[in-house]
Amino acid sequence: MTDGDRLKEGGVAAYDLATADKIPKLRRLLGRTSPRMKAIDIGSGTGYATLSILSGCEIFCLDSHRPNLECVASLAKANSRKVPVLLNGTASSLPVKSAAFDVVMCSEVLEHLEDDDAVVAEIARVLKPQAFALITVPYTGYGFTSFLEKAGVKTVHDYPGPEQHLRPGYDEESLSQLLERRGLKVEAIDFYLKWLSRCTVDAVALAHIAYQLVKHRRRAWTWADAAGAEGGVSFGIYKSIYPLLRWTSRIDDLLFRRGRGFAIIVRARKT
Repeated sequence: MTDGDRLKEGGVAAYDLATADKIPKLRRLLGRTSPRMKAIDIGSGTGYATLSILSGCEIFCLDSHRPNLECVASLAKANSRKVPVLLNGTASSLPVKSAAFDVVMCSEVLEHLEDDDAVVAEIARVLKPQAFALITVPYTGYGFTSFLEKAGVKTVHDYPGPEQHLRPGYDEESLSQLLERRGLKVEAIDFYLKWLSRCTVDAVALAHIAYQLVKHRRRAWTWADAAGAEGGVSFGIYKSIYPLLRWTSRIDDLLFRRGRGFAIIVRARKT
């Protein structure tokens, strides 16, 4: 994602390295869009990735954490975008009609939920025939999903709350099997967060863990909580070095263009 692609007002999520790395890859797998296309983002968070990727569609955002949806509305208004249809609910019981969507996006969600099969069943239910889903999850093919995990450092994903991971992630086979059980056939695969990017993201995460412990005395937080730090000195310092950190992704794409990463993206079509 280049500076020109970034929403003018993006908040904390606009400076999240993992989000910046996945957006252009998801755009490529999405392909051309039109206002006639209906798209739903399941687990939209604060909406930065949603608006960046699905902006050419009629957008629905679903999240179980209501403050995240409030951030979506604020972000859309700040960027003079149409506010998506906001749905407060769970991924395993989507409050929408069957065969309603041309695209379903479900990014970094399945690893958080106990019944991933029920979520995939709902994705298949709300897709139109021959429509497709874009799904991202942590990649387990290396035997570990981050260097912090390898070092035994606990992160926000290890504590109860909206960001907790209930499973480490998936590899190509386990994810394909999960989707195919519900009639979704994988037709394209890509990766993000390759080696240098993963190292950089982990270093930033370690600094953020220390900040949350010292500043707020907490080990768990949400994207909406993080958004509250936008005006702080520490975030200002991070923003100043962000352009340099973004080069890690570009270097990865040069060195490991065809290699795997620590997160996997699939496009799966409803058969």
